[in-house]
Amino acid sequence: MKNKNLITIISIIVTLILLVSGYFLYRSYRSQKFDTDQSSTGVSVQVSDISSKGIKYIVVNGTDKNIYVTSKSCAGPSATVERKEGDWSNYTLSEFVCLLMPGLMEIKSGDTYESTIDLTSPLPVGEYRLVLNYGDKGENDYQMLDPQTVYSKTFRR
Repeated sequence: MKNKNLITIISIIVTLILLVSGYFLYRSYRSQKFDTDQSSTGVSVQVSDISSKGIKYIVVNGTDKNIYVTSKSCAGPSATVERKEGDWSNYTLSEFVCLLMPGLMEIKSGDTYESTIDLTSPLPVGEYRLVLNYGDKGENDYQMLDPQTVYSKTFRR
């Protein structure tokens, strides 16, 4: 009976150690700056202008195949904004909720796509980056397969 209790206690301790170490590895991963690695995918998102009314950006498809991003709709733009507050976190630009599912838009190989993230008020002082998810088109205009993420270089306001 003593051996069984000892094995149970050791199993619990090992499990806790693995959970805690996994948590810290995840936090370390999330806080990395990914903005230096986007050229390896061939797809990039670049901030071209920032004003009190919006953030203009360009998506460059430097791959040899067409990619798909969500189209700008009431659900928002193709790219989203993250703000660094310790870790990177999604920066909500609007309290508006859209019930429509955005469709996919094709960006052909070698092409660029320009768009704007509308701002209802200027960004507060801080460090930001844009996040773009792209992938292959699924069976319909709303399904993205094999989604991948690229980040813009960080910018400050």
